Amino acid sequence: MLENVRGFLDADFEGYRKRLFAQLRKLGYKTDIKLLHASDYGVPQLRPRVVIVALRSDDADHFAWPES
Repeated sequence: MLENVRGFLDADFEGYRKRLFAQLRKLGYKTDIKLLHASDYGVPQLRPRVVIVALRSDDADHFAWPES
């Protein structure tokens, strides 16, 4: 799991994200990315964060994003 600021989703970082995901795929990982808001999960902060989850292909089907 990787965590970053909301700006990581900006177009300026598109190339970087593509390279990161390509490298993780080469290592046998499936990746997913999502913008999560801490306040949706009971944290009393306005803190949006980009979360990237990378799991081995065998385990990826067992992952589900948490519901807010």
